Amino acid sequence: MRCVGEVGKARMAFVLFSPLRRSKEISLRTKLGIFNTNVKSVLMYGAETWIVMKKISDKIQAFTNCCLGNILGVRLLNTISSED
Repeated sequence: MRCVGEVGKARMAFVLFSPLRRSKEISLRTKLGIFNTNVKSVLMYGAETWIVMKKISDKIQAFTNCCLGNILGVRLLNTISSED
């Protein structure tokens, strides 16, 4: 499953994005733009060669949600369960 390597590379790109992500001087719109152009492009590199399976799709979605939650400042304790 090639996707696992791409998630690792995207995670590293997200870590390198940390100083910008934490900056109070950069707008949320700019941070989301940087995430979309840099981190997501690394994540999806080579995606056209992947065999799409639910497991891969869920892994990509979980990574994206985690990153966006971090950028937006949403913590695990602030989430609402699907049952609510």
